[in-house]
Amino acid sequence: MNSDLGRFNGRDILTALANSAAIAIIVALYGLVTTAGFDIFSADWTTIGKQVVNAVFIAFIASVGGALGLDKQGKILGRI
Repeated sequence: MNSDLGRFNGRDILTALANSAAIAIIVALYGLVTTAGFDIFSADWTTIGKQVVNAVFIAFIASVGGALGLDKQGKILGRI
């Protein structure tokens, strides 16, 4: 990570967005397989969409939170 404790750089935001995009694809495919057996036309897209939005939000917050909690040496809160 390029961030310092309590601060983050633009690269950290891009990393968080990339992680969120990967999670969105994985969750959408998982929802498609589990709800409709890979049938695109009979899938419950409302439920899948809600799952994707929730997972993307959690992944983004976790990635940004992780960047804020690490210092330049990768120590958690500058201690561990």
